Amino acid sequence: MSCGFVTCGPNEALVVSGCCYSKPLLVPGGRVFVWPIVQQVQKISLNTMTLQVESPTVYTCQGVPISVTGIAQVKIQGQNEEMLSTACEQFLGKTEEEIHNIALVTLEGHQRAIMGSMTVEEIYKDRKKFSKEVFEVASSDLVNMGITVVSYTLKDIRDEEGYLKALGMARTAEVKRDARIGEAEARRDAQIREAIAEEQRMAARFLNDTEIAKAQRDFELKKAAYDVEVQTKKAEAEMAFELQAAKTKQRIMEEQMQIKVVERGQEIAVQEQEMMRRERELDATVRRPADAEKYRLEKMAEANKLRLVMEAEAEAEAIKIRGEAEAFAIEAKAKAEAEQMAKKAAAWNEYKSAAMIDMMLDTLPKVAAEVAAPLSQAKKITMVSSGNGTIGAEKLTEEVFNIVTRVPELVKNLTGILQSMDTYKSFLIDFLAGGISAAVSKTAVAPLERVKLLLQVQHTSKQIRPEDRYKGMIDAFIRIPKETGFRSFWRGNLANVIRYFPTQALNFAFKDKFKTIFLEGVPKDAFLKQFAGNLASGGAAGATSLLFVYPLDFARTRLAADIGKGDKREFKGLADCIVKIFKTDGFIGLYRGFNVSVQGIIIYRAAYFGFYDTTKNMLPDPKSIPLHVTFLIAQIVTTMAGVISYPFDTVRRRMMMQSGLSKSEIMYKNSLDCWIKTAKTEGIGAFFKGSLSNILRGTGGALVLTLYDTIKDFFEDTLRGNDLSKVSK
Repeated sequence: MSCGFVTCGPNEALVVSGCCYSKPLLVPGGRVFVWPIVQQVQKISLNTMTLQVESPTVYTCQGVPISVTGIAQVKIQGQNEEMLSTACEQFLGKTEEEIHNIALVTLEGHQRAIMGSMTVEEIYKDRKKFSKEVFEVASSDLVNMGITVVSYTLKDIRDEEGYLKALGMARTAEVKRDARIGEAEARRDAQIREAIAEEQRMAARFLNDTEIAKAQRDFELKKAAYDVEVQTKKAEAEMAFELQAAKTKQRIMEEQMQIKVVERGQEIAVQEQEMMRRERELDATVRRPADAEKYRLEKMAEANKLRLVMEAEAEAEAIKIRGEAEAFAIEAKAKAEAEQMAKKAAAWNEYKSAAMIDMMLDTLPKVAAEVAAPLSQAKKITMVSSGNGTIGAEKLTEEVFNIVTRVPELVKNLTGILQSMDTYKSFLIDFLAGGISAAVSKTAVAPLERVKLLLQVQHTSKQIRPEDRYKGMIDAFIRIPKETGFRSFWRGNLANVIRYFPTQALNFAFKDKFKTIFLEGVPKDAFLKQFAGNLASGGAAGATSLLFVYPLDFARTRLAADIGKGDKREFKGLADCIVKIFKTDGFIGLYRGFNVSVQGIIIYRAAYFGFYDTTKNMLPDPKSIPLHVTFLIAQIVTTMAGVISYPFDTVRRRMMMQSGLSKSEIMYKNSLDCWIKTAKTEGIGAFFKGSLSNILRGTGGALVLTLYDTIKDFFEDTLRGNDLSKVSK
């Protein structure tokens, strides 16, 4: 409760009640002293309130429904003490909103009453009368509440039946009729005056043309005389110009010959430097390694010679006993070898070159023994020699030495052939397993692939207008079968399979070859080196395979982005696409966007193969992982690799879409320009358009990894079974 002096603004009034007052004291816009406890003070607002009075669909006295909107300004009267007292009785303690609603309801009722007592024409034509009647009727009621109506105006009249429009049609027709009559009369007068003016103009024109013809005749006569003089001077100048041009051309040709002489001399010097560089390169890469290899082989031959001679002597002593033992054990050995062969096949597949070295070391003593066997059967050797000739003892030892020293080379050649055959089989298995798994998975996820690609390239495709662009993945899935048929989800899939079969086949084949290069000699427990090797082999395999199949990937992108139907399609098929692009842009057009594609594929394949191989090798038994676990690992790795490399994929697809366009239609100068413009005009999110469908499409990539392991194991088991059957025979 306030006490002491209480003040209020000019838009408020104080109401003091309690001790010392028989009726409340009203103080508009001033101050008053209030005793605590025995008196209380309250405020009431004197602000003007604006009311929008809506009366929808009210029937007039003629029964025509119309709607009227009026604007009224009302306020509590603070200067009239009687009205202020009445307002305090009615509204003290209420908010402005509550007072506003009470006044609005009252005004709306009176407005509807006045509308019902007048015709539409009276309300429409005499708005002032309508406003005045509403003002007078409403004011009398609101004054009883202590509220004054400051103003009331009619804002809008409208009807749903077209009555008001019909009222103006008759007057509009009259005005248009008078306008057409006036226009016709004005046009008639104008044509009469125009004809008179045209007659005067033609007379003046003929007179003027006569004077012009006379002047033209005089001009032509004088011009002919001047032309004779000008042509003479011009001919003399042209002869002088041609003579000077011939002299200048001769000097230019002399300078060009001097330039060619200098260029030829520089080319000769460059060629001489190149020959010297190649000579040094040949010396460093071929001659010196060859000398080192020759020295190594000579030392190995000497060591092998000594070992073989000692083994031959020992073998000659034990040959008889061993022969008897071998005859007894041959049957058991044959059975054991069949079992060992299966284990050796697995070991050879695991250790490759190490297994070949083991075979060579195992074979050398046997071959040497067979060479020395005839000597052990000789009971007596008689030699006639002087000791220093080319026959006799020296010749015999020389022949034996030559035979023995050729044994390592023979075994090396034989094992090398076998090793190359094994390498070929391994490469072929990787190639077929990768290609088949890729073809199956790509066909399965072709709809997702096409939706993703259309979302990526729709901003650069000249076939997709801005208003026809897809709003997202779901919108694309709904519209594509409606606009181009359900089979269009697989449009470009044949090119994709043709492209993806060798791509994935080469990826897996090259990946294993690069792993052999990067991880040779790296211990299995060296995690960081193994992980780095897996990343490097995956990235190198992706870049190498992309170089071969990029034109197919390019054609598949253009076919999938072709949203035409029937004759409106831009390309009729894979061959037609490649031929058209080659004709318009040449061979380089089929490799548009290759730079950013290589960057993206190195990142994608490094993550794709690197993380997958590393994760599998971390498990206790990588060879016996359940199929669902393999698929889960592959799905996680594929999703991660796809998200990391997706911006590169978006840029390369947009660069592909520019091939075959005119210079005015090309949006991006190069890959860097595409990165910058896309980020500025569409934002960073544009690089990830369609990424959701790409994540779903990643199921295909995970399926490739899973199917690859299964198909590869099937081929290896089949070939191993064939090899074992041949060995048993």
